[in-house]
Amino acid sequence: MLQETTSHIVIYYLAGTMFILILVTTIVIYIFLHQKKVNYFRFKMQLEETKKKEAVFFALQKGEEKERNRIAEELHDGVSAKLSGLNMYLDHVMSENAPYNPLINDAHQGINEVINELREISHNIYPEFLTENSLHTSIEKYIEQLNSKKRCHYRLFCTPENININNNLKLQCYRIITELLYNVHKHAQAINASVQINVMSKLIQIIVEDDGNGFTKETYESTSGIGLKNITSRINILNGNLNIDSSTHGTTIIIEIPLNESA
Repeated sequence: MLQETTSHIVIYYLAGTMFILILVTTIVIYIFLHQKKVNYFRFKMQLEETKKKEAVFFALQKGEEKERNRIAEELHDGVSAKLSGLNMYLDHVMSENAPYNPLINDAHQGINEVINELREISHNIYPEFLTENSLHTSIEKYIEQLNSKKRCHYRLFCTPENININNNLKLQCYRIITELLYNVHKHAQAINASVQINVMSKLIQIIVEDDGNGFTKETYESTSGIGLKNITSRINILNGNLNIDSSTHGTTIIIEIPLNESA
């Protein structure tokens, strides 16, 4: 009788243990699946939020490019055309057998310089040639403009030279590179600067280097904060990375953008 009671106790004990194990396992599985579900919805929400941010960013970029085009047309067809007409009038005055007047000559040269500057600005504001030329050719033309200023010597290296990327990524890279080069031209007091564009199997790498006076992050943000924010926004939307190494001996900026995300 005692042995039978002991056997029942053991059976009840084992049954209770099994029940507890099953209950604990069920709870653990439920928590795991619930957490997985929560993580999935969280990821989905983050993905949707990212897509919304991308949509807003590209909508703003589209509006910005449209506004750039409008301003470029006004500069080219409006102001530049009027200055050209005024210059033709001065040409006519100078072609007449009138006594040499240094003021008219200076005005003529000054207007020519302004017309060239306006054409350059109009060209850079809305570079229509981007759709017709490679990124290499487009940046090369911009560098030619900078080198004509004779303040700093700029060089361009592309691997491969014929970069095959879509027009949107080409425009974003063009804006990033020209903004960085403009900052070098305006702030760095450099003698030499270079741009490297390397296209690999999974990413496009942009390296901008100069031998200028360098900067701290705080200095850079205070002197060209809008430019840095624009560059950072473009890189973030393209899921890229930005690394800056700067000292009194110069600055190196490395940008990496995944091609599977954007090309």
